[in-house]
Formats: sequence, structure tokens, C-alpha cells
Amino acid sequence: MRPCARAVALLLLVLLLAPAVTAGEWRGAGSPLVLVAEGTVRGSVYASGGHGYTSENPYVEYMEVPGGRVAFGRLCVPVWNYNEGDTLDVTVNGQALPQRAGSADIVSAWGVASYLFDVTDLVRPGMNVVEARYRNDNGAPYACYLTAVVENRSMPLTRFFVYEGNRALAPATRIDREIVEVNASIETAGLESATLTTMQIAGTAGERDRLLFNDGLLGEDVGRAKDGPYLDIDTFDVAPFLGPAENRIVFERGDETYIHPFAAALELTYDDGAAVSETGVSVLVAEREQGRQVPFAVIAVLLLAAIAGGYAWYARRRSP
Repeated sequence: MRPCARAVALLLLVLLLAPAVTAGEWRGAGSPLVLVAEGTVRGSVYASGGHGYTSENPYVEYMEVPGGRVAFGRLCVPVWNYNEGDTLDVTVNGQALPQRAGSADIVSAWGVASYLFDVTDLVRPGMNVVEARYRNDNGAPYACYLTAVVENRSMPLTRFFVYEGNRALAPATRIDREIVEVNASIETAGLESATLTTMQIAGTAGERDRLLFNDGLLGEDVGRAKDGPYLDIDTFDVAPFLGPAENRIVFERGDETYIHPFAAALELTYDDGAAVSETGVSVLVAEREQGRQVPFAVIAVLLLAAIAGGYAWYARRRSP
């Protein structure tokens, strides 16, 4: 076989094998939790929805949202074993969301992915039904997690901060801690309650992670799959640890092999005498870095293609 033909044959072989090595490829550390909505309303914040990684298809979740007007709704569908070309179909109360084909929002580790949707106009007070169909031969959702801000004039003034992301805390990423900064001044006079709700993926019972608010320890081994396989949704009273500034939520990996903080919602309620004004809802969702590395298989294909091309060019130059 002539040198040029050998180079072409090698390149074709690599291209044929590439799909086999891209499945389950390393996707990097993901993205930090960032602020996606904040504000002050009379009302409350609903943050819940999931029963862990199962083989159900569709994955169905029932969520009862408090009465009032939904001013902000954000749905997160975390999935396992994401691959390019996977398709996710989601309906909220029978209404189909735009189909997502090969377009997860944030991917990390070996295919822990997050699909994110604005569902403000579809979520309603009372019972809501979310169905997710994930077309993947070896993957499925962990949850259908809804964060909804509900306005209700009969409720106390509520200030809120909603964060979302997908950070892989693991030895492989060399990231052992995710710190979420609450970059705002906080009125502490007249505070009635301060509640933090978090959602984490892939925690294992007995592997002792830690969750803190400022220097206050909220719990150890928080990620222990208590809400279903590989899913933990927790609510904490953080009023004893809340300060007027420089507040932060700290997720620590500890002994966990892998754990992924996905969401956090801080809800502060005030009495009517507090020096807090209604501001409504500010939505801050924007395009973000996906936190993804270029897959190794793609790099390998491009590198071998360049080598093969150079080899073919050199062989032609030497040919009589």
C-alpha cells in the first residue's frame, strides 16, 4: 500500500472509532452556581421536585405550588450519562416545552448534565405535573426540580436569591469546595426567618460531605441519597448565621468521591415594620460558559488527521 493510501486508511479508521470513545467522555468540572433571579415580593419561594435516579420513562413529578401569581419559574432536569444527540422532551401541565436535542445547558464529569427551562408562564398555583422523556440507552433524569417565586399580597415581604449551576466536586477535577457568594447587603432588623434550600446530585451515604452557611455548619453527610437514588433536596434555617454582608453558601466534598451542587435558593421573610422595599423580580439568566472541555476523541481525530495529512504531503513530495 502506498504511503498516501496508508495515511487515508488510518484516518478513516480513526473516524470510524471516534463515536465509540466519545460516549461517557470526560466533560470537565462543569459550571459554578450563579445568581439567576433575585428580588423582594410579598409571597414565597417554592423549591423542590424529584425522587432520584430511576428507570421511569417518562419521569413524572407532581409539585404543589403555593397560591398566588407565579412571577418566576425555572425548571432544572438533571440527567445521567448525557451524550451528544440525546433528546429530552418535557411537558409542564400538558404543555410541551421546546424539544432539546443534543443541547444540554451544563455538562460535567462523565455526563452529569443539566437542562434548564423558563416555565414562568406554564407553572400555576396548586398541583403541577411535569413529565420528562429522555432518549438515552443508558441514562435517565435524577429530578424535575422547580424553583418558583409566587406573589401573594397576604404573605410577608420576602427577599430571595436563586442560584443554579452544575459543579463537579471530585478528585478528578481537583475541586473540593463550591462557594456561592451572596453579593448583597442584607437587612437583619425585622427578619422573621431565613431559609436555604439546596439540591445536590450523586451523594453517597457514609461519605461525609459538609454544607455550611458562612461559618455555621448546616450538616455533614448531607448528600446521602435521602430523596431517592443520588438525589438530595434539603431545607435549612440559616437565620442564626446570617450577617448584614459577605454571606456565603459553602458546599464541601469531604469524603465524597463525587458530588454535584446544582441549585440553591435563599429566602428571607420580614415583618411589616422592616426597612425593606418591594422591588419585584429581577431575572438575571444569561448565556454562560458551559464548563466543558473539548472531548479527547475530537482532539485525537484532529491530531491524527493533521499527522495523516502531513504524512501524505511528505510522501507526495518524495514520489518521483
